[in-house]
Amino acid sequence: DKITAGKAVYVPEPEKKFKAYFAGSVQIDTRDGLQVKTENLTYDHGSEIAKAEEAVVFERGAVSGSAVGATVNAGAKRIELLS
Repeated sequence: DKITAGKAVYVPEPEKKFKAYFAGSVQIDTRDGLQVKTENLTYDHGSEIAKAEEAVVFERGAVSGSAVGATVNAGAKRIELLS
């Protein structure tokens, strides 16, 4: 899995966990083909959850769409569109 962005802030936590904040042309590419694009994203390694509160565009295979806000649960391999 890969996340790219214009800027990122990495905040380490105990037990090898961390939080990361991404801004500017954020793109998530997962090994199973999910692509998510947004402008700002927060990722919590402990829960394996990435949250975006702005416009989100996603694609996986023949399925694509957009929403305002999304939660990507990497551990459960789910994306929840908020609006």
